[in-house]
Amino acid sequence: MDFDKDGNMDLFVGGHIKPFDFPRYSSSFLLKNKGQGIFEKVDLPPTGMVTDACVVDLNQDGWQDLLLVGEWMPVTPMLNQAGKTFSKPQNPYPSLQGWWHTLASADLDKDGDLDFILGNHGLNTQLRASEKEPATLIFGDFDDNLQTDFFINYYIQGKSYPACSRDEISEQTPAFRKKFTSYQAFSTAETATMLDESQAKKTKKLTINTLKTWVLENKNGQLIPHELPLQTQVAPVYAIAVADMNANGLPDLILSGNNSKLRMRLGGKTDANHGVLLINRGNWKFEYVPALQTALNLRGDVRSFVQVGDYWFAGINNEEVKIFKVNK
Repeated sequence: MDFDKDGNMDLFVGGHIKPFDFPRYSSSFLLKNKGQGIFEKVDLPPTGMVTDACVVDLNQDGWQDLLLVGEWMPVTPMLNQAGKTFSKPQNPYPSLQGWWHTLASADLDKDGDLDFILGNHGLNTQLRASEKEPATLIFGDFDDNLQTDFFINYYIQGKSYPACSRDEISEQTPAFRKKFTSYQAFSTAETATMLDESQAKKTKKLTINTLKTWVLENKNGQLIPHELPLQTQVAPVYAIAVADMNANGLPDLILSGNNSKLRMRLGGKTDANHGVLLINRGNWKFEYVPALQTALNLRGDVRSFVQVGDYWFAGINNEEVKIFKVNK
């Protein structure tokens, strides 16, 4: 991006997890290109565990802004202040907080501005999150050993419970083995009873209120969320491709991903996405095309899916690159 309109391309660096200190994150910053190989660091407001970013003029003031997503983060705009710094609006728009893995942009409604596609964790796990009953991640040094401990929680029938077993939480923090002396005792543990008062004072909390993958309509700088078909939500989405597959003039979506390394309590092997093609029917309606018709076979942990001419290349963890050819 050209942050300060000086003709030099500047670099955005998104901070993610500090090594061995999840979910604490390193800072995000911009490297302003001064020319001749010299870069100047520009600090950004606190962001979170950033996984992806798009460059876009969100408020239509002629300066390039950033839209950020990440793990346990809201959709976060960073507004360019005339090439000097970035500011973060007080109220995120929209107020979607997710386990975001990726972000893509395209003019989905052909109105001349960029809309967005947000790849989330999906609904095919035990984990649940909503505005009324959000999932939470509570973290801190529970046992004063100078290491960050954490546990994830979600609601079941109106009450919030930890999404971990007694063995898992005790392996991380042995003090819980003494607090919950049996599996039966832990089976009724609620989020509110996990920590005593002194421990609770030392903790912080992250929140998510959606696990769905969404599209965001950019309407004069306001981002309006629209839901996608259920087949989109069967696994985490890590790769988003945009192309007009049926030549109707509207961009269609190909979503892929999966995660075979999740702990069982968080979904286990979530690999039900074999490549989801969504045809853009206009008016923010997307139609799922069955796999038997698309012949897509994107199995495994897909992390990229890109088009080069008539060919598509899929990058899959621990596998060879897969190549597909479009039949016209």
